[in-house]
Amino acid sequence: MSRPMKQCEVTLMAIAGSCILCVIAAAVLLLSLAAYPGHASTSRCPGPRRVRIKWRWEQPFGDAWISGCAVTDEAGNVYVPVEDRCCCLSPDGDLIWDFRVPRSSFWRFILALLWHSRSWCSLPWNWQLPDSGAIFLADKMAMCSGVESMVVSGDGSVLIVSGNRIYALDSRGKRKWRYKDKQTWFWGDTLWQDEKTVYLCGSALVAVDADTGQVKWRRFSGVEDEHPIGSAVSPDGTWYLLEAAGGPEPQTSQSVVKAVNTDGTVLWERRLAGEPQPRLVMFDNLLCVVTRSGYVYALDVEGQLAWEYHLPDTGETTSYAVSADTLYIAGQDIPGPWDHELGRFSVEQHNHNVYALNSDGSVRWTTWLKGSVWGHFALDGEGSVYAQVSDAADRSMVPRGIVYRITPEGTADELLVKSDGTGACLALGAGGVLYTQLGWRGTLCALEEDDTDLTQPRVVERLTAELADDDWRKRWNAAARLGELGDVRAIRPLAVTLRDKDDDVKAAAAHALERLGEPAIGALIESLKIGDYFVREPVIDALAHIGQPAAPALVAALDTDDWDGRRGAVQTLAKMGEPGVPGLVIALGHDSPDVPDAAMFNIGCYHVTDERLVEPLIALLTDKWNHIRECAATALERQGDRRAVEPLIAALEDGDESVRSAAAQALGRLQDSRALEPLVAALEHADANVRREAAVPLGNLRDLRAVDPLIAALKDENSDVRERAALALRIVSQEDIGTDPGAWQKWWDEHKPGTP
Repeated sequence: MSRPMKQCEVTLMAIAGSCILCVIAAAVLLLSLAAYPGHASTSRCPGPRRVRIKWRWEQPFGDAWISGCAVTDEAGNVYVPVEDRCCCLSPDGDLIWDFRVPRSSFWRFILALLWHSRSWCSLPWNWQLPDSGAIFLADKMAMCSGVESMVVSGDGSVLIVSGNRIYALDSRGKRKWRYKDKQTWFWGDTLWQDEKTVYLCGSALVAVDADTGQVKWRRFSGVEDEHPIGSAVSPDGTWYLLEAAGGPEPQTSQSVVKAVNTDGTVLWERRLAGEPQPRLVMFDNLLCVVTRSGYVYALDVEGQLAWEYHLPDTGETTSYAVSADTLYIAGQDIPGPWDHELGRFSVEQHNHNVYALNSDGSVRWTTWLKGSVWGHFALDGEGSVYAQVSDAADRSMVPRGIVYRITPEGTADELLVKSDGTGACLALGAGGVLYTQLGWRGTLCALEEDDTDLTQPRVVERLTAELADDDWRKRWNAAARLGELGDVRAIRPLAVTLRDKDDDVKAAAAHALERLGEPAIGALIESLKIGDYFVREPVIDALAHIGQPAAPALVAALDTDDWDGRRGAVQTLAKMGEPGVPGLVIALGHDSPDVPDAAMFNIGCYHVTDERLVEPLIALLTDKWNHIRECAATALERQGDRRAVEPLIAALEDGDESVRSAAAQALGRLQDSRALEPLVAALEHADANVRREAAVPLGNLRDLRAVDPLIAALKDENSDVRERAALALRIVSQEDIGTDPGAWQKWWDEHKPGTP
């Protein structure tokens, strides 16, 4: 083969490798953009204080879902992103038009293929890509994007952000122009328009003519490790740009704020410690930057630090919004590091506070919500804040969604409890109508003020009669109002309504029974026997929130002949937390094997840890059913109680492979020195499966006495054992030397205790 031909092949291979790296990097960008908080929806009208459903719109495009935040215009129209479509709804919930953003199925397939195959791609991620290849593939990957964000301008035009493309539509949904930038990826939090210009922010700041879509000017950061992620505009037209710099490491990451003229020139620059959240907000002539470490910085229009505040419970991303003189910001869950073996986060803290900060940095109020704020806030003209949460405060497997109204004084009122979790969409529109997504489905619901007079005579009878109305909206509103009244005469009609044909009506009835409290426990437990998910889950939620008064009846339900009822009772006891522990102890000792099986499953799902559960779980390590013994070992691992060490050591000799594996993993997590010798012995077992399952738990003990046996296991005839032993050595040593026993032995000879 000729030398030019070889050089050509090398060049082609380099280009192919570069393309793969660029595609994977674009995938990471796509995933990161999906987590960004949306715009805050602000209305001059007062929002609803007590809601009734005005209409419900279910998207008609197959299995598509609502993919972002809705926006509204002054006429009351609602614009909803449904994957690759922008849908315009009338104030009555009718679809007026929809515009579909072109997407490339071929490049979506290539992206998914390379993303899932990244584990075997060993090329370094920090290569410098050729400009032409990077630009080409970035453009192709942008074609995979749907509708990422929308903005409605004063003349009724709609601007749609999709990857590196911006579409301008007229009020009828017809395209006016499209701007495509091959070198910049845009996102909706950084789009703003005045009379003549549309300003866009991505990896560059771009000004585009509002009438024609032609670029006026473009400004790049000019610094290799900086990239814009947010922007804000002052009334005088000054553009403030937020950039991340220095990489993701906490020691080096920085937030950079720049003031930019409308011609793209930089007026000033200010650097702050910490990686920024992906938004820049402005209120009372102050620029606010929120970092991922929980610091809030306020800068004046000259770039001087006015004040700073440290949030005790912010996480990687958080929701925040501003009114004229207040910054509203939500504390989020802070999970610990992801544990690949357990398949979950190793530590979880649940903080669900919302803070209102004044323009001088002082705290006006703090309020606690029953879950993590999801998406964004909506603000009305009277100072009320609307938020929706994923109900994770009770560590639910299938969290329900709750929409809250927080008063100007900081009091949180529940407006709506959703049937199957929360969604990303929350907006406040003309006339104070609140729009929210129902669950994870492609359904948008409009909520308006309910002016029902609950003091009228015979109101209970009238509302009870409406529970049988043909209009599902009347049934939903009647159930919600009966829960507010607290009249026990409504219990039986509400229990019947749990079998309604509409899922949202079922959820409203269950929530109403929850508000009626202890008198409704019997009706709720009877409803656990209904096999419908959209009945059982709201009923479990209701009983769990009633709490301790429901526990005795739930324990009694463990002895019923109905499997759905027994399973629902166990799940409710676990979801209840500490008040349900005595009932879980009884469930673990139940004669029917399905009851302790369900108890252990739900104890794990809801992260119930209590010393009273340890002895019953230890007893199950000798159960006659293999699956029960395996689940008991896994549950003991999660309890973290050292009393389980000796029984788990005995389980290493169990006749079932899955039980031995679960026991070994549990011993590794408990990190008790008593497990060292049994795990070393298991590493020399005749069964290769036993040797394989013992290696990583032995490394998790982080005991240097395990190094010699693990180095010996690198010579095992079974490749899985060798790979697991190498992983265990990396855990013990915090070094990555591969699978060569000679290299590890050399390292150990140099680092073992007593080596000079």
